[in-house]
Amino acid sequence: MAGAPDGRPGPVPEGFHTATPALVVSDSRGAVEFYERAFGAERINMFEAPDGRVAHAQIRIGDSFVFLSDEFKEMNMRSPASTGAVSSSLCLYVGDADALFARAVGAGAAPVVPMGDAFWGDRHGVVLDPFGHAWSILTRKRSMADDEIKRAAAEFYASGGCAGAREGA
Repeated sequence: MAGAPDGRPGPVPEGFHTATPALVVSDSRGAVEFYERAFGAERINMFEAPDGRVAHAQIRIGDSFVFLSDEFKEMNMRSPASTGAVSSSLCLYVGDADALFARAVGAGAAPVVPMGDAFWGDRHGVVLDPFGHAWSILTRKRSMADDEIKRAAAEFYASGGCAGAREGA
């Protein structure tokens, strides 16, 4: 966003969107390399804390930035590798979800939800990266009204729902 007339910066840095995910990982350097291979990420910067841990890294995937840092357990910043749980998912909308899903798996991601046509109109699959973060990979196939999605969701869950998801993921 453009800055103020007096030269002060705008509230959102140039090139950013209002929300930017920030991931805590067990190995930021390795994660950046994985995201480059799996998702075509571009490394923007990386800064170390005095003890050598990565305090901040920034990558760009498509038109969006993602921040990363190593664990700082003394500040209660723990990765999924430490907690043993996935607490969120990042969603990537791309032109060819099947191709990116295959690329991510080829780079070392584990398939969690196989690629398929989702009830809400997207082509959709989920992978778990080697650092414990879930990534939903999507391509919009058709737009649907809320009432259509509600009907389709009811049918999906009535027929067994998430049966394709991996146990414990």
